[in-house]
Amino acid sequence: MNAIALCTRAQVEMFGKGRVELVDEITTSEVIDHGAPPDGTRGREAMKGTIRWIHSGLDDVAYEVKDVVQSDDKVVLRCTFRGTNTREWLGHQSTGKSFLVDHIHIYRVEGDRIAEHWGTRDDLGMLHQIGHLG
Repeated sequence: MNAIALCTRAQVEMFGKGRVELVDEITTSEVIDHGAPPDGTRGREAMKGTIRWIHSGLDDVAYEVKDVVQSDDKVVLRCTFRGTNTREWLGHQSTGKSFLVDHIHIYRVEGDRIAEHWGTRDDLGMLHQIGHLG
Protein backbone atom coordinates (compact mmCIF):
# COMPACT_ATOMS: atom_id res chain seq x y z
CA MET A 1 0.00 0.00 0.00
CA ASN A 2 1.43 3.41 -0.89
CA ALA A 3 1.80 6.16 1.71
CA ILE A 4 -1.22 8.16 0.54
CA ALA A 5 -3.51 5.12 0.64
CA LEU A 6 -2.10 4.14 4.06
CA CYS A 7 -2.73 7.55 5.62
CA THR A 8 -6.15 7.91 4.02
CA ARG A 9 -7.07 4.51 5.44
CA ALA A 10 -5.87 5.61 8.88
CA GLN A 11 -7.97 8.77 8.82
CA VAL A 12 -11.15 7.35 7.30
CA GLU A 13 -11.25 3.85 8.77
CA MET A 14 -9.14 3.94 11.93
CA PHE A 15 -10.06 7.38 13.29
CA GLY A 16 -13.36 7.84 11.42
CA LYS A 17 -14.93 4.42 11.76
CA GLY A 18 -13.24 3.63 15.06
CA ARG A 19 -11.44 0.54 13.78
CA VAL A 20 -8.89 0.26 16.60
CA GLU A 21 -7.70 -3.12 15.28
CA LEU A 22 -6.02 -1.28 12.41
CA VAL A 23 -3.61 0.42 14.81
CA ASP A 24 -1.57 -2.79 15.16
CA GLU A 25 -1.62 -3.34 11.42
CA ILE A 26 -0.67 0.08 10.08
CA THR A 27 1.39 1.87 12.75
CA THR A 28 4.84 1.36 14.21
CA SER A 29 5.00 -0.01 17.76
CA GLU A 30 6.20 3.38 19.08
CA VAL A 31 3.85 5.54 17.00
CA ILE A 32 3.60 9.11 18.28
CA ASP A 33 0.31 11.02 18.12
CA HIS A 34 1.25 14.65 18.70
CA GLY A 35 -2.40 15.72 18.86
CA ALA A 36 -3.41 13.26 21.57
CA PRO A 37 -4.05 14.15 25.21
CA PRO A 38 -0.83 14.62 27.21
CA ASP A 39 -1.06 11.21 28.87
CA GLY A 40 -1.50 9.32 25.61
CA THR A 41 0.92 10.41 22.93
CA ARG A 42 3.24 7.42 22.41
CA GLY A 43 2.58 3.84 21.41
CA ARG A 44 -0.20 1.82 19.89
CA GLU A 45 -2.26 1.52 23.08
CA ALA A 46 -2.27 5.31 23.46
CA MET A 47 -3.48 5.72 19.87
CA LYS A 48 -6.21 3.14 20.46
CA GLY A 49 -7.25 5.13 23.53
CA THR A 50 -7.55 8.31 21.48
CA ILE A 51 -9.73 6.56 18.90
CA ARG A 52 -11.98 5.11 21.62
CA TRP A 53 -12.21 8.54 23.25
CA ILE A 54 -13.35 10.18 19.98
CA HIS A 55 -16.10 7.60 19.62
CA SER A 56 -17.07 7.61 23.30
CA GLY A 57 -19.33 10.65 22.96
CA LEU A 58 -19.93 10.86 19.23
CA ASP A 59 -21.90 8.83 16.72
CA ASP A 60 -21.98 9.09 12.92
CA VAL A 61 -18.27 9.97 13.01
CA ALA A 62 -16.78 10.35 9.54
CA TYR A 63 -13.83 11.96 7.82
CA GLU A 64 -14.00 12.96 4.17
CA VAL A 65 -10.62 13.57 2.58
CA LYS A 66 -10.68 16.63 0.30
CA ASP A 67 -7.00 17.02 -0.62
CA VAL A 68 -3.80 15.01 -0.20
CA VAL A 69 -0.19 16.15 -0.56
CA GLN A 70 2.90 13.95 -0.16
CA SER A 71 6.47 15.08 0.32
CA ASP A 72 9.14 12.48 1.06
CA ASP A 73 7.97 10.55 4.16
CA LYS A 74 5.10 12.94 5.04
CA VAL A 75 1.48 12.87 3.88
CA VAL A 76 -0.88 15.79 4.51
CA LEU A 77 -4.66 15.33 4.43
CA ARG A 78 -7.17 18.17 4.33
CA CYS A 79 -10.51 16.76 5.37
CA THR A 80 -13.84 17.40 6.98
CA PHE A 81 -14.80 15.79 10.27
CA ARG A 82 -18.43 15.21 11.15
CA GLY A 83 -20.38 13.54 13.90
CA THR A 84 -23.25 13.80 16.36
CA ASN A 85 -22.92 14.29 20.12
CA THR A 86 -25.06 11.45 21.49
CA ARG A 87 -23.47 10.76 24.89
CA GLU A 88 -21.78 12.69 27.67
CA TRP A 89 -18.47 13.96 26.32
CA LEU A 90 -15.81 16.40 27.50
CA GLY A 91 -17.69 16.82 30.75
CA HIS A 92 -20.91 17.93 29.05
CA GLN A 93 -24.26 16.21 28.70
CA SER A 94 -25.26 14.99 25.25
CA THR A 95 -26.94 17.60 23.08
CA GLY A 96 -27.89 15.40 20.14
CA LYS A 97 -26.46 18.07 17.83
CA SER A 98 -24.30 17.38 14.81
CA PHE A 99 -21.19 19.18 13.61
CA LEU A 100 -19.03 19.54 10.50
CA VAL A 101 -15.55 21.09 10.77
CA ASP A 102 -12.31 21.24 8.80
CA HIS A 103 -9.16 19.38 9.82
CA ILE A 104 -5.58 19.09 8.58
CA HIS A 105 -3.72 15.86 9.45
CA ILE A 106 -0.04 15.17 8.83
CA TYR A 107 1.43 11.68 8.94
CA ARG A 108 5.05 10.54 8.84
CA VAL A 109 5.50 7.11 7.33
CA GLU A 110 8.32 4.63 7.97
CA GLY A 111 8.30 1.89 5.34
CA ASP A 112 4.71 0.68 5.20
CA ARG A 113 3.63 1.98 8.63
CA ILE A 114 2.64 5.26 10.23
CA ALA A 115 5.25 6.51 12.71
CA GLU A 116 3.84 9.93 13.65
CA HIS A 117 0.60 11.90 13.43
CA TRP A 118 -0.17 15.59 13.91
CA GLY A 119 -3.67 17.02 13.76
CA THR A 120 -4.83 20.62 13.42
CA ARG A 121 -8.49 20.61 14.31
CA ASP A 122 -11.31 23.11 14.66
CA ASP A 123 -12.26 21.99 18.15
CA LEU A 124 -13.78 25.37 19.00
CA GLY A 125 -16.07 25.22 15.95
CA MET A 126 -17.09 21.68 16.83
CA LEU A 127 -17.87 22.58 20.46
CA HIS A 128 -19.90 25.59 19.32
CA GLN A 129 -21.91 23.56 16.80
CA ILE A 130 -22.79 20.83 19.33
CA GLY A 131 -23.84 23.41 21.90
CA HIS A 132 -21.06 23.03 24.46
CA LEU A 133 -20.17 26.74 24.33
CA GLY A 134 -22.41 29.59 25.42
